[in-house]
Amino acid sequence: MKPVYSVAATALLLATLSVAHADEDPGMLPMTSCQESWLDWKQDPIKADTFSRQFQSRFRRNEREASFSPIRETTLLGHRINRVYPQSVGMGLGYSVVVEASFDIARASFEKQTGKRFKQCEASEGMKSCELEIGPKKTMVIMEGSRGARPQTLLGCYYYYQQ
Repeated sequence: MKPVYSVAATALLLATLSVAHADEDPGMLPMTSCQESWLDWKQDPIKADTFSRQFQSRFRRNEREASFSPIRETTLLGHRINRVYPQSVGMGLGYSVVVEASFDIARASFEKQTGKRFKQCEASEGMKSCELEIGPKKTMVIMEGSRGARPQTLLGCYYYYQQ
């Protein structure tokens, strides 16, 4: 019995240490859940500048696409952030974050943290997505990015679709 306890204790300690290295970014949830918007900040340049400086200290621009990657391991809702698109959600203007989590797990985390339930969901070509209009030019969205050993899901807020 003693070796089993040691293995379990070691596994618990390692899991705790790996979570402790991840840094939850406090600015991500308000932006991805439409609580805050860079559209709103046009009237508040100080808030926009503060967010921009904090963002640039934590993320670096990817050369081949309009995304940013965390400088060090960073999480949203406890899920590792893979990429951030600070000006888009697919074909829409907005703000989105790709996390390493399955669609169902990311959706449950997002709904629990925001207190909002996605009502309009669809599945096409094997991919899932949901939307929830929060207000004018504010729609929360979640889209399945990829499956497999490291599933990815996009969480975000779009303001309107590009024409």
